Amino acid sequence: MAIDFDSVSRNSKAHSKELYTWGQSETDDLKDGELSQILPDLTIPNIDFAVTDRLAYLNFVQGSLSASLSAKLDAARAPFKALRDAETQLQPRRNIRAGLQLQITRVENEQKPGDRRIADLSEQLRRAQSEDQQLEREVELLKRKAVRESEQIKWDAIREVNIFNLFAIHSTNCTFL
Repeated sequence: MAIDFDSVSRNSKAHSKELYTWGQSETDDLKDGELSQILPDLTIPNIDFAVTDRLAYLNFVQGSLSASLSAKLDAARAPFKALRDAETQLQPRRNIRAGLQLQITRVENEQKPGDRRIADLSEQLRRAQSEDQQLEREVELLKRKAVRESEQIKWDAIREVNIFNLFAIHSTNCTFL
């Protein structure tokens, strides 16, 4: 999504530039005419300004906000990257515990009476689980924290863009945004 919003940003800014450039060579009712001629539902009487300039500016700002949204969406991935790093660090220890469990299962299937290996392997597995218990708890907490932080960053950024879009729609009373 971040890449797509970055593309939206570039395209919106390019559209802004094209609209501004195109408007400079148009008739006064588009370039410097009364806004009420272009947007009759807007209730600002007799205000003259460059309509295409203002619309180009709104497109530029929307493009800038899309760039900001793109950057914030990319930043929202950071908590999950921290989680991935923590799980990557813990994976070798998980593999050791899984190997111990596999060895216990194999020895149990051999069914040699009085085999001390099962007790030794079970003790090793218990110690490994005990040592890793705190790390496993931390990873579980990181999962919840990553989801919460990532979604908070993402929705704050989306809210910022939507507030601008609502303002732009309300202030121009048109639906081009």
